[in-house]
Amino acid sequence: MENNSLRLAIENEKIDEAEIILEEISRSKDIQAIPLLIEYLQRTENALLRNSIALTLSDIGNEEVVQPLIDVINDPKTLGYRGTLLYALEPFDCSAHLETLIYHLINGNFEVQAQAYQLIESIKGEISDEVLLNCIIEVKEGLNEIERQMDIMSDTLETLFALKKK
Repeated sequence: MENNSLRLAIENEKIDEAEIILEEISRSKDIQAIPLLIEYLQRTENALLRNSIALTLSDIGNEEVVQPLIDVINDPKTLGYRGTLLYALEPFDCSAHLETLIYHLINGNFEVQAQAYQLIESIKGEISDEVLLNCIIEVKEGLNEIERQMDIMSDTLETLFALKKK
């Protein structure tokens, strides 16, 4: 029943109605809704609806939602809207997605970086030596880039102060 109501609400762009149905699915932890939720998570262009769906999937707590969430996080259409999607991964072990988390830690905005860091910090599963080494290299390269940027910004600041004295 909820699946049909949710489908109708989303298809007719009745987002407020969809939100109410999503809250009920979250409360009931209705695993039957997962396929429909994943479908709309991937399809919708509405960032607020996508976030609500992601949080509903998170509340249901079934591991099968991790990969679809990762796929949506990596989708270019979610650029600028990934923080909540990463937050939705908090109940899950993201060990298998460490490289993706490192990528978003390095390249994301502040919210994305904070969420990626929290997920990395909570990893409990085994990480292969190869993946761990690749991630360490990526983070070191990220730090080198930040240092390069700091150097040029510092030099520019000194130049600007020197211009003021002229």
